[in-house]
Amino acid sequence: MKSKLTRLLNDHPIHLYHPVPQSKWIVKETAVGEHISRRKSPKRGQLLDIFNELTRIPHLLLHPNLTLTVLLTHQEEVWRDDGQGSWRRGRQSIHDQRLLQVIDSHTFHGVADYLAVLPPSLPQPFTNKQLAKAVGCDTRLATRISYTFKAMGMVEVVGKNGRSHLHQICYNDPRA
Repeated sequence: MKSKLTRLLNDHPIHLYHPVPQSKWIVKETAVGEHISRRKSPKRGQLLDIFNELTRIPHLLLHPNLTLTVLLTHQEEVWRDDGQGSWRRGRQSIHDQRLLQVIDSHTFHGVADYLAVLPPSLPQPFTNKQLAKAVGCDTRLATRISYTFKAMGMVEVVGKNGRSHLHQICYNDPRA
């Protein structure tokens, strides 16, 4: 996807849509497709989960021809007991994913849209631990957010506090 976007962005406007499942139902079927059970997954998605994917293309995110829309969804995932799937799912394959409902959408086009995910109460400079607490996520995701923002040129490392890097917002978008 990265190489395709790199080639296309210079000549074409691209609107990229990415679903993030806010809630998911898991439907289990036999190998021939007969319904066995349906349960709700305990995993919950949020808007910030998009940063797990954005770490791969941070240099493209501020391109004027790229618009990213994140869709928060309810979806259903069908697991088929065919013995071919991952050991984590008990050898059940993901047979289908069905969109049940789009709950919300958020569009990112410029620096202001990306910085809007950060709360105004975030201290300057901030550590990844402070960022995680402020946005309500784990430090692993906060690290990915700060990495993406650094690679986009929106945040810079201004020092250290013990073993933690201190980050500061340093970018003003001319389009904002």
